[in-house]
Amino acid sequence: MLINFTGRCSRFHHRRRWFVIAIFATLLACQSEDPQREAPDELQAEVDTEAATSPGDGEVDCPGLDVDDPLTGRARLVRGQVFAPQGRLADVWQPWWSPPVQFAHAEPGQGEEIVAGARVWLTEADDRGEPDGEILRETTTNDSGRWCLHVPEDIRFGPALLVIAEGDEERLRRPVLQPTTVDIYARPEALLRLLIEEGHHLTELDTATYIHLDVSAQSVVDQSSELVPRPGAGLASYLDRLKETMGDDRALRQAIDEALSADIADE
Repeated sequence: MLINFTGRCSRFHHRRRWFVIAIFATLLACQSEDPQREAPDELQAEVDTEAATSPGDGEVDCPGLDVDDPLTGRARLVRGQVFAPQGRLADVWQPWWSPPVQFAHAEPGQGEEIVAGARVWLTEADDRGEPDGEILRETTTNDSGRWCLHVPEDIRFGPALLVIAEGDEERLRRPVLQPTTVDIYARPEALLRLLIEEGHHLTELDTATYIHLDVSAQSVVDQSSELVPRPGAGLASYLDRLKETMGDDRALRQAIDEALSADIADE
């Protein structure tokens, strides 16, 4: 009797977890803007006020933003910060006696620090997540790791629009789904690698499906308390561990397989 009760509780919590994830993903998808639709004047004014008063906004330029017509341009701004283990986009090694890295931000994993002086650029991607075409916008992070870019009017938001942070040795990518804060750190890059390895084509992946997989991947990482950058190890090894952890999660793996099956069925 106790075994049966325990099993029922386990199934209940598992179902509740995915129910919450599904609701959250749906809400995020509903908030995604239609890039072909112009924002009304009231919305543009609201976005302009929020952008002008956001922390650190005055510290960075926004390439592509028309300073003579800021209200129109603000509706297509993306901004954020760049984080990486030890604050470097490199597969660096440090002595074993290096001090531990402190928690830096609520979204990136514990041990990921801001990256100053990183090249950040916006581009459309091919099926494999590689740049396809010209660099749309480009900037450099300031001392606080902050950056800001304006998405051109004729470019569609979605999984195949990438913002890339690049250092001397490594890079981090993240899809730009809507004009909002887009912090760049290791977990979204690891998810992209996993999806591409499993056969997903970014150009065919719709926004709602990506959001569902992204929220699910974040849930997996949040439940792994030991998944932090190891002292002395750099970005490459951390990305491998993130991808392995997400790939080993049965529920996330099933969601990825179902999304891939749905894409194939639509072809």
